[in-house]
Amino acid sequence: EVKYIVVPNKHHTFWALAFLKEYPNSYLIATQGVKYDDRFNKYIDAYFTNNGLSNNTNCLMDKSIEWPYNEISYYCFYSVEMLYEVIFYHKPSSTLILTDLAFNYSELGEQVIRAEGYLLRFYLWLTDGYHQACVTKPYKYFFRKKIDLVKNDFDQLMSRYENFNRLIMAHGTVIPYDGYHLFKLGTYQFFMDLYNKEKQTKHKSSIIKKFGFVIIVGVSIFIISKVVRS
Repeated sequence: EVKYIVVPNKHHTFWALAFLKEYPNSYLIATQGVKYDDRFNKYIDAYFTNNGLSNNTNCLMDKSIEWPYNEISYYCFYSVEMLYEVIFYHKPSSTLILTDLAFNYSELGEQVIRAEGYLLRFYLWLTDGYHQACVTKPYKYFFRKKIDLVKNDFDQLMSRYENFNRLIMAHGTVIPYDGYHLFKLGTYQFFMDLYNKEKQTKHKSSIIKKFGFVIIVGVSIFIISKVVRS
């Protein structure tokens, strides 16, 4: 019996209504990223928030929603507006479930994990997407927009689910063990490199601005003193 159908982020929505039609007694629970999408609004029973499920007042269904918190917890990684992703953690198996916050393909080595379709393989080649448990290069633009909030979400993720074992992603093969360590070396390190670079750039820019301001003030005082003396 299917009890829950989830929409984990703004992009993985394609089969949601088809599954709901097939299993009409199930709950449809979604990321808040689709809250204003008219295709789903009247069918979604509730939205994921970090304060619990938020009932959808526009839903035509009349159901009492119960989420199995004792088995599956979740975290709303909403700081990346392009995704609005919900992360799930299956407690009994120590499994973290991601959608688009990591890829796991490989074209080299002993274990080749090939992406399906020429377009996806071309994208992965173009964006340096063959790193274990890691996002692709364009994500730096998505992460940069609200970088401090993204940092907080990553910190929450890494502390809440510290040392999870298995890692499941929508793109690529399952990592059966040591998932926390590999994700830390993958997506998390990708973000931290970007974060540290952005902070260093901001610090240098601040120093240059202060130095420039001091020069301008000094020159202004010098010119004014010359004018006054003359």
